[in-house]
Amino acid sequence: MIDHSNAQASENLDLALATSRGFPHNPFLGRWDAFQFFDPDRLFERAFPDTMRALLACENGRSVCLRNMDVARVADSSESPSLYLDRDTTGSAYMGCLSSRPGYGWLYRMDVYAFASDAGQWCIYCERCNEMAVIAIRENSPKFGSALERLRAMPIRRAIESSDMYGFYSLPDEWRQELFRAFPPKE
Repeated sequence: MIDHSNAQASENLDLALATSRGFPHNPFLGRWDAFQFFDPDRLFERAFPDTMRALLACENGRSVCLRNMDVARVADSSESPSLYLDRDTTGSAYMGCLSSRPGYGWLYRMDVYAFASDAGQWCIYCERCNEMAVIAIRENSPKFGSALERLRAMPIRRAIESSDMYGFYSLPDEWRQELFRAFPPKE
């Protein structure tokens, strides 16, 4: 039996993303107030459950759906495309889920991933192969500040100018221009 909050997180993820779009285009559907970019490795660290709890606290959420979008696109895959996390998920348990088989688990794969909560106030899209991740927030407010700091997330202009953002380090001009169109700075 699927927990209601897990089912809601999965549905919110389905409603939040256009699976046919990826970077440099904006894959998010609907109205989002803010986009903040960050290093995708932050999503695959033992400390991510702490960040997830901070995000859930901002919206009084209970669970998060983590989906490997590449696995979800394969119709006959024997691998489940989604994992569900909650406030009780520990860093050790999270790393165990991500590294289910050495060299094969999601921790090691350069796939496309997405995260959404049951409350639906944020969604993360991540392309590990392009070394880029973005969090979309429905209503930008200071309550997300701590969670965004944990991710070291920043607006598009700062991300492109930052030497800390490897995925942005040597962007082709066409990508940079399309990213600015897709995620216009609100400065």
